[in-house]
Amino acid sequence: MQGEVNWRRIYYHKRNFSSPHIRLRWWTLITISISVLVCILDMTVMNVALPTIQKQLGATSSQLLWMVNVYTMLSGSLMITSGGFGDRIGRGKC
Repeated sequence: MQGEVNWRRIYYHKRNFSSPHIRLRWWTLITISISVLVCILDMTVMNVALPTIQKQLGATSSQLLWMVNVYTMLSGSLMITSGGFGDRIGRGKC
């Protein structure tokens, strides 16, 4: 068929792992994966600490819920702000 694309040939042709762009993509993937893992662990630590926070501060359940929500929103907004700041500065200017 004339319109058929040989995907196997395209895949193996473009698979050059020695290219600096491919290595940069892998480092980017690793960095993002570690960042996501740290964020998940951070929220887990916050939730594990809730009973201690409740005992020491005498907080109610609704106050604990507010603490978790505010902590999550601040973490997310700081990540977005930091990403925008990093985009403005750029890699070469650091």
